[in-house]
This record gives sequence, C-alpha cells and structure tokens, in this order.
Amino acid sequence: MNIRNRLKWLVMLPVVALLLLSAFVLFYQKHAEEVSQKVIVTNTLYQHANELNILTLEILGSTINRPREQWHAKWQQIAQDVSELQPYMQSDDERYLLQRLQITLDHTQQLHEERDLLDVDPDAGQKKPYQRLLEQRIRIEVQTMAPAVARLQDLQQSGLHAIVRQQGNWSILLMIGLTVALYSFSTLLSRTLNRSFAVLQKGIQRLGEGDLQQAIVLAGTDEMSDIAHQVNHMMVRLQQLTVSRNTLQQEINERQRIEKQLAETLDFNRQIIAESPVGIAVFHQDGHTMMGNKTAAEIVGATPEQFVSRNFRQLDSWRQSGLLEMANRCLEEGILQRRELFMRTSFGAHVWLDCQLVPLSMNNQPHLLVLFADITRFHETRQALQQAKETAEAANRSKGEFLANMSHEIRTPMNAILGMTDLLWETTLSGEQRKQLQIIRTAGETLLGIINDILDISKIEAGQLSLEEIAFNPVEELESCCEMLAPRAHGKGVRLISLNDPSLPTWLKGDPARLRQIVLNLLSNAIKFTPQGQVVIAMRGEHAGENSDHLSLVITVQDTGIGIPPEQQRHIFDSFVQGDSSVTRRFGGTGLGLAIVKRLVTLMDGRITVQSQPGHGTVFECALQLRSMAAVPPCTISPLVGSATPFAQISQQPLRILLVDDSEENRLLIQAYSKDTAFLLTVAEHGAAALALLQEQPFDVVFMDMQMPVMDGFAATRAWRNWEMEHQLSPIPIVALTAYAMKEDVERTHEAGCTLHLSKPIKKKKWLDTIGALLPA
Repeated sequence: MNIRNRLKWLVMLPVVALLLLSAFVLFYQKHAEEVSQKVIVTNTLYQHANELNILTLEILGSTINRPREQWHAKWQQIAQDVSELQPYMQSDDERYLLQRLQITLDHTQQLHEERDLLDVDPDAGQKKPYQRLLEQRIRIEVQTMAPAVARLQDLQQSGLHAIVRQQGNWSILLMIGLTVALYSFSTLLSRTLNRSFAVLQKGIQRLGEGDLQQAIVLAGTDEMSDIAHQVNHMMVRLQQLTVSRNTLQQEINERQRIEKQLAETLDFNRQIIAESPVGIAVFHQDGHTMMGNKTAAEIVGATPEQFVSRNFRQLDSWRQSGLLEMANRCLEEGILQRRELFMRTSFGAHVWLDCQLVPLSMNNQPHLLVLFADITRFHETRQALQQAKETAEAANRSKGEFLANMSHEIRTPMNAILGMTDLLWETTLSGEQRKQLQIIRTAGETLLGIINDILDISKIEAGQLSLEEIAFNPVEELESCCEMLAPRAHGKGVRLISLNDPSLPTWLKGDPARLRQIVLNLLSNAIKFTPQGQVVIAMRGEHAGENSDHLSLVITVQDTGIGIPPEQQRHIFDSFVQGDSSVTRRFGGTGLGLAIVKRLVTLMDGRITVQSQPGHGTVFECALQLRSMAAVPPCTISPLVGSATPFAQISQQPLRILLVDDSEENRLLIQAYSKDTAFLLTVAEHGAAALALLQEQPFDVVFMDMQMPVMDGFAATRAWRNWEMEHQLSPIPIVALTAYAMKEDVERTHEAGCTLHLSKPIKKKKWLDTIGALLPA
C-alpha cells in the first residue's frame, strides 16, 4: 500500500469509525427496541396494574365514580392489552407479573360483579357482612398487587438502565478500539514513513555530498519507493552527466590542447612559409596577389611590399615565360601544373624557376598556389653535368671502341701467330726448336688470356655480361679444368689434387663456361703463387631444402703458397690489385683474375671468401647458386664445343668454303688449315667481292670477317640475306670470323644475319668443329 492510500485510510478511519458506530447503533437499535418494548410492556403492565388498583379501590368507594359501561370498557381494554402483551413476556418475572395481572383482572372483575350484586340486593342488613368481606378481599387484592406493581416499576427502571448502560459500554469499547486501531495504524504509518524518509534522507544526503555510486535501497511500491527509484534514476543520470561532463571537459581540454597546437602549428607554418627557401605565393583568379613570402620576393628581385602589389595577369614576364598560360590551365582544369622555365622578371631579375601551380578554393572562389624555386645554379650545374655526362659517355664509347679496336688489332695478328705456331708444332722439329716454339705458344696464350681478362672486366663493368642456363656436368667441368692446368702444376713440382662430393648431382643447370672461368682463375692463381707443395680443389653441394631444386655449389681451393697479408685481403678482389708490388715483378699478371671471379660469383647470386696467412697458404671458398637436374638432359651438340662428324670425315668431304677476310695472314692461316683436306677454299678480300662470288657460284659455308674495307661483313651479310629472300634461296651458313669479341659485337653479327660468331684467334680444331656442326646430320 502506498503512502497516498495510507493517508487516505488515515483520513477515512474516523469516517469508518462513525460508520461502525452507526452500524453499531443500528445493530443495537433492535436490541434497544426489544428492551424498549419490554419497557413499554412493563410500563403498560404497570399502568394497567395501577388502573386495576384504581378500579379495585373504586369498588371500596361508596359510589362508583364512572359509569358501568366505562368501567367495563376499561376492563376489557386492560384484558385485551394483557392478552396482547403475553407474547412479549420472555422472562419468568414478566410471565409471573402478567399472570398476576390476569389473576388480579379476573378478581377485580369478580369483585365488581359481586359489588354489583350487593348494590342491587334490597336487603341492606344482609349485605353488610358481604360488603365487609368484599372490602376485605378488595384490600387483600390491592395489597397483593402492590409487590407486583413495585416489581413492574423496578423492571421498567432496570430496562432503561440496561439500555443506557449497554449502549454506553459498547460505545466506549468501540471508541477505544477505534482509537487503538487509529493509533496503531498511524504509528505503523509513521514508522514506515520515518524509516523510508530516513533511507531517502541518507540517500539524498549522499547525493548532495557527491556520492553517486551507492543507490537508495527502498523496497515497496509506494510513493517513497517511487521517489527513491526516481532519485536513483537521477543519480544514474547524474553519473551519466558527470561522465559526460568529464568527457566534455576532457574534450574541451583536448580541444584547447589541439587549438593550442593548431595555433602553435599555424605560427610554426607561418614561420616555415616566411622562412622557406622556396618561393610561396597565393593569387586570386583575377590576378591580384593574396600573399607571398620573403623568398618569393627575393627570387624575383622585389621587396615584399612590391611583390604583393602586383597583378600577375598584367605582368609581361608571366606572359613571355608561359607562366600565365600555365596559371589559366590550372584554374580552368583544376589540375596541378609543373614546369621549369626561364623568366625575365619585371624587377630586372633573370632566373630559372621550377614552378608548381596548385589550384585552391577559398570561400568558394578559385585561387592559385604557386611554389617556385630558383634553380639557376642547379640548371647551370645540370648543364655542366650533362656536358660531363656526354663527355664521359663519349670517353666510354671511345674506351669501348678502343678496347674493341685493340682486341681486333691484337687478335688479328695473334690469330696468325697462334695458328701458325699450331701448324708448326705439327711439323718435325728438333728438341731445341720445339722448346722455343712452346715458349712462343705459352706467351701467345698468356697474351690472349690478358686480352680476354681485359674484355671480360670491361663487359662486367658495363653490365653487358649475361649468364647462360644450360645443363652441364660439374665433375666433368672440374676435371677438365684440372687437366688443362695439370701440366703447369707438374712443371713447377706442385701436386694438383681434386676432390668431389659423391652426393653431388650429376647434372646442374647454369653457365658452365663461366664456372670454368672461375675455377681456372682460382686454380691458376693458386698454382702461380705456390712455389712448392700442393693445390687442392674440392667441390660439394648444399641443398636449400628437401623439396627444393636449388643447390649451392661450394668450390674450395686451398694451396700451400706464399699467402696474402691481412691488410691486403680486403682489396684482393679489386681490379688491377695484387698483394704487393713485388708480386707483379715475381709472378707477373694484371690483377684482374680475382676481380673477374668476384663479379662472376656475384652474378651467380653467390659469395666468395678468403682466408690466408702469409707463408702458410691461402683458402678461397665460393658458393654458386645453381639448379639441380634429376634426369640426364638430351644430348645436344653445340657448334662451338663439339662436332657431329668425326674430324677425318669432315676433312674428306668436298665442301665449298668461301673465306672473306682483308688480312693476308688470316687468309694464309685458313688456307693452311685447309691443306690436306677435300675443302674447296675460295677467298675474297672484302664484302663486295664476296657478294659477287656468292651470286656467281654456290658455297656450302661462308666465313666472314666483319671489319673490312670497301664493304664490311655486316653490310655484305645483310645484302646476301636479302638476295636469298628475293630469289627464294635456302640460307647459306655464314660464320662471323672476327677479332671483335664484345657482347654487342656478337649481337650485331646475329642481327646482320650470321649463323654463328667465332672470335679470333681460332685454332684448327675449333674451326673444324664448327664446320662439322654446320654439316647436315
């Protein structure tokens, strides 16, 4: 029950009490009526008893006061009332008094009748005794009625007293009960309210002290509970508001911090713009200047005040330099524009500018941001660098041409020297002559090695060296290198030992020629710098993973030579560097071998290390990244390394060979190679003569020199390929036999239409192998 209902009940209790009292009165009214009825009956009996006494006493009188008819009517009325009152008699006293009244009524009637008889009796003497007896009886009857009358009076008074006493007692009890109930209810209500008010007061007091965490616990569904619920809801809202206030305060603090940072950043940006080494300016689309920093004014040779006072649309310098056209395009298309331009400013400055125009929108109006830097010095420096670059490129081209020409000029006579030496070696010579010829051969091969090293390092440095991806047998390549260098090692008394890992795959995929070049350089260096002892070369494979076909081929070359000082080891792979100056005097060499090895290893994604101690030898170890092959590749014959036809069969075939070369020595050498063969060799001194011969008679193979007078080999080859196409002829194998050995030279020969490229000097075996490879199977 809520407080409002309790207060209603508290107000309604007196009303309820009155209603209960009224109900009590109504309830007891019946009882009072009964008691009143009894009182009335008693009073009626009392009145009739007095009337009977009066009627009886009237008999004693000498005369009857009322007529007989009235007396009889009165008597009948009393009799009737007595008979009617009989049902209301409940107690014994009442029934006794009623019975006594009836007896007295009967006696009174009898006495009246006897009195009437005496009155009508003429004998006065005889009726005196009877009168005395009647009077005596009347007196006895009256005396007999006196206690009954007194009793009736007592019953009448006691009935009235009972009514007053009962109603008073019940009224008092009812009032006491209602008062106690009202007091108990008000006390309970007061305690409930006081307890609720106390809990609510404490909660509100904590709320006033700022404690928003502890809610007011007040069970029930009354107004106090509702107030507590509302206060708790208010506390939750206050908590939310507090959190919101704290959050808002944090946001305010953060915003103030950001605004401060923005102000600092804005001031810093202003300082940056003001002190920027780049000219910064903002223009309205109509041309007037919004702002410009100090650098912008300095670049164009003006003061800041002069700079911002100008309208760029009215400046001839913007129009003449093309900057006005850029500005219009930037504003119209909304696309950034950038260009380097030369400007003669209206303030007398002549500058090269790197201009960047950016479209902007401020207050819904187009603006133009211009960033420009003075690149006059940079432009001058760039021009100087361009000139230097062109000079360097020209020098580089000159160097390449020089190397190519040097290679060509050296290889051409070397071709004759080594070729003739090989031919002379096949003749009958004395011991002294063979020794002298061997010296010539060794010197020629050494010179050729130097030339090859110079060309290789030039190719590597120019980025023109490419690697092949073909199948090869690493063990065979290693053994081949050892066989080539074994005579040199044995001649010095040095043992050459090769060790191979049995688990090494039979076939690998890579560049076998460059692998041989690495091994030959390392072995030749080890043999050259080992006066006595041994040189051991070992090869093993390290797989990258179980399921990977990549393999790291590790080659280790260990010698017992003179060693390398620690301070020289970090420079040992540099070009033209050897351990010290005495090395060149003692052992010779250009110092290019290890530099070439280092670069080739790097091209193969490998690594190379050196460990050495002077006087105790040196260990080189390189790891090359290759791919292993599970199956043996199909047998393919390279025209540069093998022949599809045995030498004897090649030399006995009547092949028609055309040799085009302007060098008489080279023509004589090839003619010497053709001696004792069935070849029909025809020679031409230049490309024009070769074209004429090709058009006159058929040839099986053409060996074409590329550098010749009148018409070089490139023009002659292209001309002949065009002739073949025009006349629908089968292509003739044309082999470029030239002293040019650079990569670009090889590419040029293939582009011209040559089938193969052979670099001079060329030995007889290689020449025959090439012919055999070109023959149809």
